[in-house]
Amino acid sequence: MVSLKLSKDAKFSRMTVVGTEGPTEITRDEACSVPSSWAIIRLSDPNFLFTFEESDREFLSSLEGKILDLALRELKIKGSASDVEVALLGAKSKTSSVKNKVSKVASKVSTPKPKKETVKSDDS
Repeated sequence: MVSLKLSKDAKFSRMTVVGTEGPTEITRDEACSVPSSWAIIRLSDPNFLFTFEESDREFLSSLEGKILDLALRELKIKGSASDVEVALLGAKSKTSSVKNKVSKVASKVSTPKPKKETVKSDDS
C-alpha cells in the first residue's frame, strides 16, 4: 500500500481522503494508506507526498493500458511499466546474487588445521 500525507508545500493544512481504512484526515505529519491505483493518477499533485513500498513493486511492474499511460504522464517520463517501477521505487537490489557468490567463495575457502607441536624435553 502507498502511504499518503500532505507535502510541505500543500496549500492547506489538513484534508480528508478515503483511504484503505475509510475516510481519514491527513496532514503534513499524519499519513494514511491508499490503494496504489488511487495514488498513480495523482502523482503530479503538488499537495501530496506519496511513499511507495517494496510490496507495490509487483503492481507497478504489471501496469498496462490506460493506467500505464497515466503513470507515465504523471511522472513525465517515457517508457514502460518497469520505468515507472524504477522511478517510484528505484532499481531492484541484487543482493541475492551477491549472497550466492559469497557463499560459493566461502565454501571454497578451507580453514587451516592447527599444526601439532612437539616439545622435546631435556631430561638429562
